[in-house]
Amino acid sequence: MERTRGGPGEVEREGLEGGVRELSCPACAQPVEAPFCGQCGAVVRVGPYRILRVLSHDGRGRTYLAQGPEGRMVLRERCFSAEPSPADLRGMQLELQRLQALAHPCVPRYLEVLLSGSGADTRAYRVQEYIEGTSLEEDFACGRLTETEAQGLAVQVLGLLRYLQERTPPLVHGDLKPSNLIRRADGALFLVDFGMGSGPMLPPGRAPSPYRPPEQGSGRADATTDLFALGVLLKQGLTGAAPGSPSPPPAVSPPFARLLERLSAPDRRARFSSAYEAMRALEPSVLPPRRRTPLLKVALLGTGVCLTALGVGLFLKKLSPLSGFRPGVDVSALAAPGPQSMAPGPPVRHGSPPSSRARRQPTLPTRSMGFAYDQGQKPGSMKIPLQGMETLEPQHTPKRCEWAQRGTATSSIHVPGQEPKAVLDHDPDTAWHSTAQPTWLRVDLPKEVELNALVLTWAVTGPGRTSAEGILETSLDGRTWEPMFAVTNTAAENDVPHLIQFARRPIQSVRFKVRLSGSDLLSVRSLELYGSGCSLRGPDLAP
Repeated sequence: MERTRGGPGEVEREGLEGGVRELSCPACAQPVEAPFCGQCGAVVRVGPYRILRVLSHDGRGRTYLAQGPEGRMVLRERCFSAEPSPADLRGMQLELQRLQALAHPCVPRYLEVLLSGSGADTRAYRVQEYIEGTSLEEDFACGRLTETEAQGLAVQVLGLLRYLQERTPPLVHGDLKPSNLIRRADGALFLVDFGMGSGPMLPPGRAPSPYRPPEQGSGRADATTDLFALGVLLKQGLTGAAPGSPSPPPAVSPPFARLLERLSAPDRRARFSSAYEAMRALEPSVLPPRRRTPLLKVALLGTGVCLTALGVGLFLKKLSPLSGFRPGVDVSALAAPGPQSMAPGPPVRHGSPPSSRARRQPTLPTRSMGFAYDQGQKPGSMKIPLQGMETLEPQHTPKRCEWAQRGTATSSIHVPGQEPKAVLDHDPDTAWHSTAQPTWLRVDLPKEVELNALVLTWAVTGPGRTSAEGILETSLDGRTWEPMFAVTNTAAENDVPHLIQFARRPIQSVRFKVRLSGSDLLSVRSLELYGSGCSLRGPDLAP
């Protein structure tokens, strides 16, 4: 993986007239003036992120190195063959939350997901921290590992996998391979490139990876999935042969050979059940030798760096309940006071009007999926995920000052006598009902308002219906809509108020869309909007 500058996409040439800047495609190096290349389809800018080059390309999209307000970031693209469903958007939301909650110093930070386009042309871009270093794929190309070096590598990777497996719920990487393990200059080994809304399933038409166990092709993945991949890559490092190609077995001691065979057993029942169990089996064979090779020293140093950083975090957390790792916040923010404080980042410039001789650089229009960032920060600065952004509030009482009751409600076809204005009257005994398809409910405010929370009380009933999904969208002009949240509701949550908090944003219209089928009936008892002049947690002020 090349780590130098000056590749395609990093060149910005001055035009003949002096003021016009011309971008080159990060994939094919052709000059482009649109947000994406007309020849190969690669993007040149996504929101505040300028694409520098393409790192990889698979069946789901490209992975880009980009320059943003906080420095270099990795943007992983996901393309869709059809308009993403509420389940797709909800899956990406939940996955990002789980990744942002990871507090291991050898796992990169995950900042946000940006959406661009619409319908089948929708693309999602997950923004994550860029780790400067060399991949194990590069290391393996330089020569074989000794047994001692392979044991040191196994210690590091098993430590990372144990952390993932002991979370609640456990997390499976699902795509462990040499190119996804990056060694930094200080020896720390990072695990990167977690899946993006795809889970462990193999995408249709994609060739099976030799690092994936047989059962993963049918969608089954558990703690043994990543252990299989580790066994395969350790054998690759020891023999120098590509996985699956004919090669003699690694020339290692019998105990380590048995460990490798058990890790990479085709039958999942023959593998270790967890990373912890594999570490216990490895311990007797990893006693410190009298003379270590330089690579083993680097491996052990990397393990020490990770464990030391993690230990410091746990120590600070014990000292103060307001300290500790927080999702999406760098380790350097540990010493900052407050539950949502963070280390100050570089100032963010949001652009100035172009001169008469210069054109504004093309940028791909994007919208955040509603993942919250800190009050007062602008899109593109560091994001802090809002804890419990969707919660159930059975005891919630509407406030008289909330904004929706000052607006106008319209909808798709509704049940006679149960009109959309019922969602604005704060009466729990009235509701808007609809059986139409497509089904939508819309509230237009009399003016643009800064909002940061809403309460939605809804239900979907029908034969065999146990859950439902919908999308909340916002607009500033009533014509252009941006998806804000994918929401779910189970039968047990019917008619229970859902509290949804989000980053403060200007809104004039809110639309709620649900897909119904057969004889399903959608009912919405209340839609409340909170923000400027009427805080959800503040006093109830009369409008």
